[in-house]
Amino acid sequence: METAAEFYSYIIENGSCLDWRGGTDRKGYGCVNWRGKNKRANRLSYELTFGEIPKGYLVCHSCDNPLCINPKHLWAGTSKQNTLDMMAKGRGNMIKGRRLKNSPLRPRAKLTEDDVRDIRKRLSKGEKAVCIAKSYNLSDRTIGDIKTGKNWKSLK
Repeated sequence: METAAEFYSYIIENGSCLDWRGGTDRKGYGCVNWRGKNKRANRLSYELTFGEIPKGYLVCHSCDNPLCINPKHLWAGTSKQNTLDMMAKGRGNMIKGRRLKNSPLRPRAKLTEDDVRDIRKRLSKGEKAVCIAKSYNLSDRTIGDIKTGKNWKSLK
């Protein structure tokens, strides 16, 4: 891709967002090969509109839509600013062991909080980790890590 017109031909309106409809990365952000270099589409949109992104800065979304390349929704910020924005909006997983509203404690976890409580209860009654592990289709090491607090230490 060589021109801004060509770049902007890959968008579709989605409410107030302008969503990238080209390739994406594993995190869902638009990707583009711009003049021989791979770039995120939101970063290129920001650069085409506002100029160079300050060194060490991210291009953040006010709309929280990774596909959006609408310059009105993009802002340059530090990693810390982006994280504070995420937390203020109630997104993300945890703050110092506490669950944020509207977010599961561990979105990719095989166990729920209730499962972990049950495992700890069974361990406290003297049940062997190997037996518990089999019932949850886990390794006994995982059960041991729950017992010692290496895993799920935020859950009391």
